[in-house]
Amino acid sequence: MKILLVNPPIRNPGKVPGPNSTWVHHELAPPLGLMALSAYIKRFGYCDVELLNGQTPIVPSDQEIVAAVQRFKPDVVGVTTPTLFFFSVMHICRLIKAALPETKIVLGGPHLTIFAKESVAHPEVDFGVAGEGEYTFLELLQTLDSGGDLAGVQSLVWKRDGEVVENAPRVLTESLDALPMPDFGLFDLRQHRIPYDDYHPSGVIISSRGCPYQCSFCSRNYPYYRMRSAGSVVDEMQAYKDMGYKAVSFYDESFNVSKKRVLEICRLVQERHLNLPWSFRGRVDRFDEDTAKAMAAAGCVRAHFGVESGAQEVLDEVCKNISLEQVRDAFRLCKKYGISTVAFFILGLPRETKQQARRTIDFALNIDPDYVLYTSLMPMPGSPIYLEALAAGAFSDYWREFARNPVPDFAVRTWETGMTEAEIFDLMLEGLARFYLRPRYIARRLRQVKSFEDLRAKTEMGLQLIGRMAKSALR
Repeated sequence: MKILLVNPPIRNPGKVPGPNSTWVHHELAPPLGLMALSAYIKRFGYCDVELLNGQTPIVPSDQEIVAAVQRFKPDVVGVTTPTLFFFSVMHICRLIKAALPETKIVLGGPHLTIFAKESVAHPEVDFGVAGEGEYTFLELLQTLDSGGDLAGVQSLVWKRDGEVVENAPRVLTESLDALPMPDFGLFDLRQHRIPYDDYHPSGVIISSRGCPYQCSFCSRNYPYYRMRSAGSVVDEMQAYKDMGYKAVSFYDESFNVSKKRVLEICRLVQERHLNLPWSFRGRVDRFDEDTAKAMAAAGCVRAHFGVESGAQEVLDEVCKNISLEQVRDAFRLCKKYGISTVAFFILGLPRETKQQARRTIDFALNIDPDYVLYTSLMPMPGSPIYLEALAAGAFSDYWREFARNPVPDFAVRTWETGMTEAEIFDLMLEGLARFYLRPRYIARRLRQVKSFEDLRAKTEMGLQLIGRMAKSALR
């Protein structure tokens, strides 16, 4: 059986409002989900696997995509499906189905977890995989091979006599260590450049799945939070180093949930003398002096923290379950141990006032991270805030309508509660200008330039920031 895995080119992506375009953009990131899928099915004998990667510096044309599909003639095509790019996903599904009508098309990824039935209802789509993909996709391939009953494949969404059927959900109990490392041969990781990164090429690792926290603005409240063991994580770090990579970034929702695991990872990294710089995304309330000291000694060079607001009452409103004192401590410890920082903030959270938003901007200057990112609240499907906005009549269930009828001019919406959209956008631009246009900040960044490549990357990012700020200001 021939299997084609598709990372679709992004054409006509969903449009984000106002100054969000300063930061909310799609990286040329490695398709880790597809790489994990490939490694797993190859373990069971499905080795005739190719990747059609549409997210590269030179985007393939429709004609090139059709030619590649006709050359390989896959029996099954698996397409990763981000919600914001669903129009692009359905466009490539139509291309493939027109070229090879008998080929089975399977959608998977985050979009299918929320809008499974709507997605599989499209005539070009044969199957959908809801939730984690490895076990369900393998069982689908085996069932297609044997001619068995599709009703027995848990978490599969399919069509029976023209009607979309959702099978029983899969209860995941297996350890993540049971899964192989991603299929590194499927994708050239050197095509990927991580923003703010001083090291290139840099690999990407996901060491856990899901998140045990319940922030109301997040749509990723996933019931099966699981972590890989420290040994498994460090083995993958070693694999990247052996391949010649200069750093790794952990792309977990929250890398430092377990202090015990973090300290064990740091111990093993030092024991093996890896000398590999790394960064992580995590929470300030799970970051203390022991952790900061161990991370720095083990090569951690950058921490990304979701702060969200500089007003405690706003943090409490969105169930962030952190305190401003914990934020100050985390950024102070990073400075003490030489770990650079990225702070994420959201303006326009439910019932946030202008005064509270200004406190957030002042707070960002006070904790003084290396980088700050502001976005406005864009209620995401599946999040408690999205459901609250629907109940309040702020808008119709337009994300679901987009899943049913993907259109090229799809626009993501904000939710006006304590401030108007225009006020939120003005504050975002003010926050960015006050932070990044400080002479002291610019001088500090220039002093930290390590190479011509680093200077080029930082100059390019700075020019993009100024250009997007100017473009947003003119709207």
